[in-house]
Amino acid sequence: MKTPHAPRIRPATARLWLLAALFSLPLWLPAGCALAQDPTVEPGVDSWSIAIRENGFYPSRWRVNSNALVTVELTNQASFDADWVVMERPPELPYDAGDEANVWFRQALPAGEATTFTFQAPAMPGEYVVVCSYPGRWEQGLMGKLIVALPE
Repeated sequence: MKTPHAPRIRPATARLWLLAALFSLPLWLPAGCALAQDPTVEPGVDSWSIAIRENGFYPSRWRVNSNALVTVELTNQASFDADWVVMERPPELPYDAGDEANVWFRQALPAGEATTFTFQAPAMPGEYVVVCSYPGRWEQGLMGKLIVALPE
């Protein structure tokens, strides 16, 4: 008595099915779903919306032209007071009074509050660390990166 075998799929047919599945993947994803991508605010955008949440800033990366004026709508959705601090040089953990000399810009915000402010980006191109200076918040994930570029 013969044992029934599963039908054999040719390698070329399997490759076609795989390619079809990969190319149709974006159609399966819900709108607005990103594949392991952190949203980044790009240069030329002169207003940003930033949310402070329990575990980080959203978005957590910003690109800006040097000396640009940027208007920020900052919303603290966390259950604690926080601030958004752009550092000229990266601070060392834990953030302490010695790091205050390296602050480029700071905006503090109580829990559940929102504010709008304008700041001028640094003139020197480079990557600037953005942290929350309240004790333990940086270690909790409240950090980001401001990338300053020369205008094109």
